[in-house]
Amino acid sequence: MNDPIVYREVLARGRRTFELFDDRVLVRVQYPNNSSELTIDLSNLRPAPNTVRIRQWPFIHGLIAATCPWSYVGAKYTFSGIAPSIDAITIAGAISFVGAVICLYCIRKVEFASFVSHAGIVVLDVGDAGPDRESYRQFVDNLIQRIAASQPSI
Repeated sequence: MNDPIVYREVLARGRRTFELFDDRVLVRVQYPNNSSELTIDLSNLRPAPNTVRIRQWPFIHGLIAATCPWSYVGAKYTFSGIAPSIDAITIAGAISFVGAVICLYCIRKVEFASFVSHAGIVVLDVGDAGPDRESYRQFVDNLIQRIAASQPSI
């Protein structure tokens, strides 16, 4: 048996490592609260992936953190008729700065190749994020070839 092709993916929610063998993919998942290992048989997958491009989930939280403090400060001091205090402006600015940093960290959309089973359920997805990002296309192409080779002939 050949050595597996390894692809590492790092997202805001955690890390995944894919080891592609001739007949299966071994997926190791490490999230902050848990870890798991999953083996997926390639003969159960269709060789035509769906492509999805999404931003990582912290982006919307960063956007809210960057904009909401100023809405609160503006509304509070507009309707009260009092000039905003330096403390309120400092706190709103600090929260907005953190939110902007989070947005910038997650601004790039991540492309995922989603592979579905013969029953139509998404079983495997691979994203173009992390240290092996340059080899994403090559890994997906190898995955497609091995899925096609593992399909039972009719």
